[in-house]
Amino acid sequence: MAEGSATTELVNAASSALGVPVDPVAVAAAVSARRPVVARLLIWLGVAAGSLIAIAELDRLIAAVLGDNRTSHTLGSVIGPLAFTAGGAWEAWASSDAHGQVAAWVAWAIVLDVPFIVAYVILLRRFLSAWPTAGSAASRKILDVLIGVEVLEALALGWALVCVATGAGGAASVAGGFVMGVALLKWVVVVVLAASLMRTPATRATIGRIIVRGMRALWLHRLSAVVVALLVVLACIPQDGVLDQLPDIQRQWIDQPVSFGQILCAVGSILFAALAAFALGRARTRRSVARESGTQTLPGELGNTLWWALAPAAWLVTATTAVLLNLAPGLDFGEALAATLGAGSYFFWGILILILVISFVLRGRTWPVSPRPFDASRAIYAWLVGDTLAVVVMSVGGLGLVRSLAAPVFLGPASSGPTWAWAFGLFVVGAIATCAAPLVLRGIGTDPWPIFAPLVSRNDPLEPRLPGKPQHGPHVRSLIVICGVAIVVILAVTVFPVYAADLIGPVALTVVLVTAWTALLGAFTVAIQDHRPLAVFRLMRLTGTPVLTLAITLPLVYASIVSAAGWDTEVHAVRETSVASEESDPPPPRDLEDALAQLDCTISVGGNSVQPVVMIAAEGGGIRAAYWTARVMGELRELDPCIAESVLVSSGVSGGSVGLVLTATEAVTGEPAPTTGAPAADEDETWDALASPAVVGSAVASLLSGDVIATGLGVRVPSLVPGDGLAWRDRAGLIEEGWIAAAAALAEPYDSAFNEHTGFMLLNSTDTNSGCRVLVGLDVFGAGSSPPWCGSVRDVPATSWWLGEACQDSLDWASAAMLSARFPVVTPGGQLRAGDCSSADEAQLIDGGYSEGSGLGTIADLTPAISEAIREANADPERTHYLLPITIYLRNSSGIDVATEIGELTAEPLVPLTGLAAASRQVSDVTWLQRIAAGFAEACPDGATDDCDTELDDARDEIGNGVIVVAPGTTPTVVPPLGWALSSYSIDSLDRALAAQVDCANPPKPAVAGAAGLCALSD
Repeated sequence: MAEGSATTELVNAASSALGVPVDPVAVAAAVSARRPVVARLLIWLGVAAGSLIAIAELDRLIAAVLGDNRTSHTLGSVIGPLAFTAGGAWEAWASSDAHGQVAAWVAWAIVLDVPFIVAYVILLRRFLSAWPTAGSAASRKILDVLIGVEVLEALALGWALVCVATGAGGAASVAGGFVMGVALLKWVVVVVLAASLMRTPATRATIGRIIVRGMRALWLHRLSAVVVALLVVLACIPQDGVLDQLPDIQRQWIDQPVSFGQILCAVGSILFAALAAFALGRARTRRSVARESGTQTLPGELGNTLWWALAPAAWLVTATTAVLLNLAPGLDFGEALAATLGAGSYFFWGILILILVISFVLRGRTWPVSPRPFDASRAIYAWLVGDTLAVVVMSVGGLGLVRSLAAPVFLGPASSGPTWAWAFGLFVVGAIATCAAPLVLRGIGTDPWPIFAPLVSRNDPLEPRLPGKPQHGPHVRSLIVICGVAIVVILAVTVFPVYAADLIGPVALTVVLVTAWTALLGAFTVAIQDHRPLAVFRLMRLTGTPVLTLAITLPLVYASIVSAAGWDTEVHAVRETSVASEESDPPPPRDLEDALAQLDCTISVGGNSVQPVVMIAAEGGGIRAAYWTARVMGELRELDPCIAESVLVSSGVSGGSVGLVLTATEAVTGEPAPTTGAPAADEDETWDALASPAVVGSAVASLLSGDVIATGLGVRVPSLVPGDGLAWRDRAGLIEEGWIAAAAALAEPYDSAFNEHTGFMLLNSTDTNSGCRVLVGLDVFGAGSSPPWCGSVRDVPATSWWLGEACQDSLDWASAAMLSARFPVVTPGGQLRAGDCSSADEAQLIDGGYSEGSGLGTIADLTPAISEAIREANADPERTHYLLPITIYLRNSSGIDVATEIGELTAEPLVPLTGLAAASRQVSDVTWLQRIAAGFAEACPDGATDDCDTELDDARDEIGNGVIVVAPGTTPTVVPPLGWALSSYSIDSLDRALAAQVDCANPPKPAVAGAAGLCALSD
C-alpha cells in the first residue's frame, strides 16, 4: 500500500505541471514507480483471463452432453444471472450416459474458478487501497460478502456434482435448485458491489481519468494495439466456427510426429512481434516525452520529403521484381508489364504526386494551430502502455495455447491418445507464459535486467534523436534497415507463399507478416515524426503526418473504387483452364428423364421392392464439410453400392461442394480418376495433404502479402507454386493449387454432366452484386435464367441463375468447387472474366452459404420438377418397380439433434425481441427438410393403382418419410473448425461421429424427429 501511495504522489506531482513543460526525469520516475504495479496487474489479469478461457472451453464440452430429453445446457447458464431459466440442467446431466464426465468437468471448473476469484479479489482490494473513497469501507464489506457467497456456490456445486456423478436425477434437481439460489444471490451482490464502487464522484472520476488516459495512449500506439487485438481475436476467444481454425492449427503441432520446427518458429515469431512492439512503442513514447517536456524541435520539410521517397522506392522495387518474375515464363516485356500493373498503381502514383506537388507549391507557408497544453500524464501513460503492449503480445501467445489445448487436456488420455502428454505439457507452458510474461515489464525498466540492458539502452525514451545529434545517424540507419528487411520479408513470402507456409507454419507466418507490416509502417512513422509535416498536411491543421490513413484507409478506398468500377478484374479473377474435357462414350444423360431411366437399382423396403432416387444435400463448413461429405459418400458406397449409384441430384455449399467434387472425381477413394485413368493417392495421405496447415498457410500468406500489394499498390506479384511455376495467384488460387497438389484429379477440366456418384451436381455460389444464388452445374430443369433476371417468378430455383455452360467449360474441378467456397476474408470474391462469361461479367461470386448454407434450399426449389419427372416415370405401365425419392442431408456440424425447449409465456415488453426467433426457424434445416418431404410425398401419378401409393407409403414410413440425416451427434469432443485445415483431433472427432452413424448393430437416435439415419438404407 505504501508503494501504491508513493506511485500516486509521483504521478500527481508530474501531472501538477499541467500547462508548463514537464521534467522528463519526473516522468521517468513516475513510470519507474508505476511499473511494478502494472506488472502485478497484468499477472492477475492473465490469471483471470486464462481461468476464464479454460472454463469456457470446459463449458463447451459440458454443453455437448445431452440428457434423456436431448436438451443441452451450459455450466454458465446454471450459475449465471439467468440461472432460473436452466432449472432442468442438473437432472439432464445426471440422466446422461456421460454423467461421470460432467461431474469431473464441473469439479475442474470449480478448481479453475479459484484462481479467477483470487485474481479479481486482489485487484479489487488493491483498487480500494490505492484510491480510498468515502465508500471504500462499505465496498470492502460487500467484497467480503461476495467471497463468502463464492465459497457457498463452490460447496453447492460440489453437492450437485456428487449427485450428477451418482446419476441421482432427483437429488441433482434439488441440489441444482440450491445452486440457482446461490447464483442469483451472487449476482445480486455483484451488482451491489458495482453500485457501491461507482456511487462516489471520486471513484467515477478516477476510473474515467484512467480510461481516458489509457485510450489516448492506445491511440498513440495504435499499430501495436491492432496487432494485439488481432492476436486476441484469432487465438483467445473461445468460440466455434472460424475462430476455431487457429487453435486447431496449433493442435496440429502435436499430431504425430510432433512439429518441433513449427512450435519453435511460432515462439520465435511471438518474441519477434514483442521486440518490434517494444521498439516501436519506445520510439512513439520518445516523441510524447519530447512533446510534453517542450524539447521537441521539428526541422524543415526536406528531411520529411526525403523519407517520402521510401514509398515510390518500395513500389519500384516491388514492380521491378514482379516484371522480372513475369518475364521468366517467357512473356515479352509488354505482356509482363500488362500482367503486373493494375489500375491501383495509377491511384498510388496519382495520390503520391498530388501530395508532393501541393506541398511543393505551398512550401514555407504556415497555418495557425491551436497549441495543446503540456500534460505529464500523456507521456507517463504513453511509456507504460507502449511497454505493456509488448509484454501483452507474449501473454496472448500463452493464452492461445491454453485456449487451443484445453479441450484435449480435459477430455483426458483416453480420448486424446498418445498426444495427450504433449497437449498437457503445452497447456501448462501456455499458462506459465501468460503469468510470467508480465515480469518482463520489470526487466525492461530504468534499471533493466542484464539480458535486456542493450535493448533498453538503444530504446531510451529520454534520449533525443534529432538531426545534428550524435545518435541520429545510427538511428536513421536502423530505421532504413528495418524498412528494408520488412520489404524483403513481405516480398519473399509473396513470391514463395507455399514454401513459407510449409517451412514455418501458418501461425508463425501470420505473426511474422503482421509484424513486418507493423515494423514497416511504424519505422516510417517514427522517421517522419521528427520532421515538420508536409505543407498539405499543415494546411489540414495536422501536427503529424497521417501515415495510417495514407497507408491503409486510402488504399482501401481506391481499391474499392477499382473493384466496383471493374477496372482491374484480374486481381481476383476466377482461375481458368485451357484444356477441354473429353467426351465420354456413351454420353451421359443430360435430362431428368434419361437419368431416371438409367437408374436401375432395386432395394427392398417395408416389404416391397422399389427403385431409390437419391437427392444429396451437403452442408457448407470448409474442409470439415469436405471431409465429412466425402467420407459419408464413401461409407454409403460401402453400406449399399446400389443406393450410392442411384443419386439423381446433389447440391453442395462451400466445403460440401468440395466434398462432392472429390467424390465425383474419385480423388479420395484410391480408384482411378475418370478423366486420367491414373490411380489416386492413398486416401489418408490425400486427406493429410488437403487438410494440412500448408494449404491455409499459403492463403494467409497471400492475404497478408500478395493480395495486399495487388490491391494497395496495384502490382500483381507472381507466386511460385511447386509443379506449376510462376503466375499471379490470389489467395483463392493458392488454396486451389493446394487442393490440386493433394488430389491431382482436381486439375482435370470440370465436367457438369451426370456423374455416377453425384448425379447432376449443383455447386451453390452467391453473387454479391444481385444477392442471387448462382448454380454451377448442368441446367436440366428448364430455368434458363441469367442476370439480372434472377428475381423472375418463373425461375427455378428461386432467386437464382445458372452459370453458363461456356463459362463452366473454362474451369477445372478445383476452380469450380472454389466458386462455391469463397468465404470472404479467407478467400476473395471471384470475378468472372468477359468473353465466354460475358452474360455474367458483372458477377462477383462468393461462398454459397451467404444465400443458403445447407444445400437443402436448392433441392427444395427443384423438388416440384423432380417430383413431376418421377410421377411421369412411375406412370409407365411397363414399370415393374416404382421410383422412391430419398433425400440424404449431409450435415457436418453438430447440434441438429438437440431438442429445443419450449419456453413459458414471454413478458409482453420482451415479445418484440423473442418473436424475432420465428424468422430463423422458418428457414432452418429442419424446415427445409419438411418442405422437401412434403414435396416428394406425391410420387405416384394421378389415377395410379393403389399398389403405387401403398408401396411407396410403406417405404417412406420405413425410411423416415424419405429423409435421411447424417450428422455428427452432439457429444463432448474437440470441435472441428470452420476453415481449411484439420488437426488429427478434429479428424478423429469426425471419424468417431461417422462410425456411430454407421454402427447399424447399435444405431444412434435419429438426428431429426421423423427422419431416419444412414442405417435405414442398410440391408
